[in-house]
Amino acid sequence: MATATEKIAERSNRFIQCIIVNHCIDGCSESLIRIFGDGMNARQKALIAIGLLLVLGGGIYFAANRAIDRVVRADGFLRFISGKTAQKLNASECGYLPAARNGMSVQSAGILVRGRPPHHLTELNAINIHAYCSLENLWQRKFTIRRLRASQLQAAYGEAAASQLQKILPAEPNLEPRDDTEPVLHIDIHETDIDRTDVYWGADAENVGGLKAVSSRFFPKDHGLDIFGRGGTFQQTGWPELKVDDLHLNWTRSRLLVNSAYLSLGAPRNFIVTGQLKFGEHASMQFHLSAKQAPAEPLITGYWKGKFNGVVDSETDLNKQFEPDAKVNATGNLNFTRASVHDVQALKQIAVVTRHPQFEKPKIDILRFHYRYTGNRLEVSKFEAETKGLCRLEGDFSLENKNIDGSFKIGVAPDVVETLPGAREEVFTESRDGYLWTTLNLEGPASHPREDLKQRLVAAAQKHFAKGILAPLFKTGKPLIDVLEEIYK
Repeated sequence: MATATEKIAERSNRFIQCIIVNHCIDGCSESLIRIFGDGMNARQKALIAIGLLLVLGGGIYFAANRAIDRVVRADGFLRFISGKTAQKLNASECGYLPAARNGMSVQSAGILVRGRPPHHLTELNAINIHAYCSLENLWQRKFTIRRLRASQLQAAYGEAAASQLQKILPAEPNLEPRDDTEPVLHIDIHETDIDRTDVYWGADAENVGGLKAVSSRFFPKDHGLDIFGRGGTFQQTGWPELKVDDLHLNWTRSRLLVNSAYLSLGAPRNFIVTGQLKFGEHASMQFHLSAKQAPAEPLITGYWKGKFNGVVDSETDLNKQFEPDAKVNATGNLNFTRASVHDVQALKQIAVVTRHPQFEKPKIDILRFHYRYTGNRLEVSKFEAETKGLCRLEGDFSLENKNIDGSFKIGVAPDVVETLPGAREEVFTESRDGYLWTTLNLEGPASHPREDLKQRLVAAAQKHFAKGILAPLFKTGKPLIDVLEEIYK
């Protein structure tokens, strides 16, 4: 049977009074120190409590630090975060370069994300990633990232767009398939800042566009992201480069909503874009583009490039279904001001024939029209062009496969008509709004169309010179007729 003895000794010093209790059971001794406060004041008790809490807190902190380090450096953590990132970005696979921790900041040299159909994202990569973390909501199974930063991010939607991506990753990480399972731990990102964002789109080289060098910020909103951008450029095949002033977008898995995009061409904030991109089975885009006092010259292509100047106001709606062989549909209104035309051979010839030098470099006071573009066909209606006091043109035309088909009415000032023998009696027979009017029809190649006005003017001149007492003098009108025939030749 076990025997026990107990000896009690009381010890005290200036600060702490305690009892040392010695137990002896079957020859095995054990000492316990019991601290009591009969001899301590409140301040001493508080100092002891704080000291104990500091020691306990420090132990927990260093233990947690070591545990977090082990978790962050473990392969399982990278696999978990990679699979969930792919799921979050609606991609096929994702991988991070090895992570490291400094305090509550987790860092990785880069990330690579790839997508395959039916996912729309083709590739995304980013470098110098820093996540500033918090454990405050860990009890709710949430790992909080207060701020996520990257020095550069590139994303491509479409194979042709992916060819625009630069090699920025120092190495290629191991890729993990997307993880659609219910996670044990949810990742909650409050804010994402990207110093430089490059986004490209386009399935073929003829339709590649992109936003380059945009500084962007992302905030979660209603199961999506609010996106704000500033700086950089907008580029699209067939368009001049536009500077980005401000962007406000909202992204969800099913759509990208453009709340507002302010762009600059020549003057600041003179292009405004609103609309949306829809993803999924019936993917499409609908955008409205508004231009205010934009320089026209960068927008001009083909024959008139370098021959036309002015500024333009426009309202345009763009629609496209993302289906095989689907074309962009566009409708809108354009209004040009401070416009002028120069270096056009036909106008130089008209200036000589009519003895009105204004025709050589006319200042166009009115130039406006409505248009509709469907695939390869452009239809222009309500076309109006006028140099006041000289001439006016009204009508409609279409362009398809580089051929033009147009019907116009052309009004010319009476003093101009008087310089063309027989024109007032035979050709310009209608008087309206201070002009004498006739018709003009165009057809054939847009670069060199056939028109029916010149032959009527030549016939009127021939008739004028050939009739009555002027018949013997017919040869005197031949130089004028020759000049008329040379117009548009």
